[in-house]
Amino acid sequence: MAARPPIRHSRSAKWARRLAVLSLPVLVLTGLGNRFGLMPTEAVAPTVALGYGLALVAFALAVFALVRIWNASDEGAGEAFSALFFAAPALVLFGLAMVALVIYPPLNDIATDVDDPPRFWTHPREAISVADAQRQTAAYPRLAARFYPLSVERVFAAAQAVVKDRGWKVEESLNPVEGEGIATIEAVARTILFAFPDDVVIRIAPTTDGDIDGAIVDMRSASRFGRHDLGKNARRIKDFLRDLDGVLQGTIEVEPAPEDEEEERFGPLPRPEPPSS
Repeated sequence: MAARPPIRHSRSAKWARRLAVLSLPVLVLTGLGNRFGLMPTEAVAPTVALGYGLALVAFALAVFALVRIWNASDEGAGEAFSALFFAAPALVLFGLAMVALVIYPPLNDIATDVDDPPRFWTHPREAISVADAQRQTAAYPRLAARFYPLSVERVFAAAQAVVKDRGWKVEESLNPVEGEGIATIEAVARTILFAFPDDVVIRIAPTTDGDIDGAIVDMRSASRFGRHDLGKNARRIKDFLRDLDGVLQGTIEVEPAPEDEEEERFGPLPRPEPPSS
């Protein structure tokens, strides 16, 4: 009787499963550690890259193992498919990030008024460059300020409520009296997955739309880390203004301020004095 050839177990499948099982905890613990201040923010990006790298290597090993199993009748198909299963969440996130890199322009500082953006006092930043302003206008042509035929005090209170509801950490807040007629709110918002800190400033200034006195709301959102925000800052501004509309709904008729006519209609906005140190 001829001896049966020994059945080999795929080492690639075994390692693929080990790496895939490790990738998800690395990403989850990185997000939690950054959110609760258990790791330095500067270490988050390399650790996230490590998690994605583990998932990609696990995927490649699993595919290689399945091909070998099919051709050489090795054992380990269960481990290879298990590796694909555990690596899938990280691979989906990585794929979405790659798509966002292509869809959205390489920006990390977005404002409703690129010519006169609200100013950060707590975490100062340079003015938005002409090139970035042009990229923003082309990518987000409908991103504009909001005009409300209400007092600055009323809109300021509504904006504070929205900031609190969204869980942002307020770092500086100037009411209309402290800001010489202009109210400002500076806060820190964190991204959902890995809790990267982004700076947000909201400016509420008195103005006139025709014969109607009211308040104009401008907003700026900027990422502290990375040259590309994957479209997050623009989405944050749109979501905030939508929520602000909802808080004030029924009180007034909300009208976005047209970008091309804003300066002509309202004139240059006065600048608030920086908060005293």
